[in-house]
Amino acid sequence: MILLRKVFSIYSYLANLGIDPTGKADQKNKKLMNILCLIWYHASIIFVVSESIFSHSLGYPVILHAITSIAVSSLVHFLNVYGHTDAAKLLFIGFGLAQNMLFGIFIAARPGKRVIISGGA
Repeated sequence: MILLRKVFSIYSYLANLGIDPTGKADQKNKKLMNILCLIWYHASIIFVVSESIFSHSLGYPVILHAITSIAVSSLVHFLNVYGHTDAAKLLFIGFGLAQNMLFGIFIAARPGKRVIISGGA
């Protein structure tokens, strides 16, 4: 239980970086961007771990994807904390779109890997 409180306090600290306790809408947007960056960190790590477990190997595209994802989310978090919220939002949206395109082209459609697309009912 003590470990859980410590982990929660670390996440709370990271989510509240650069936030004034006034509760203005801009501060809430800043906190939301911090939380999205934390989710992005975890998603990158979970992706690498699951890819290594299910594929039994890590390819160059997966490692490159994880490194760039963590680096860009760190940059977004840094920009957001130090007051460049608009640049952080633009980078977050732009890299999110680029990441989805690259994931679809280079990682999901690798040779020898089946991609199953179902059309619903």
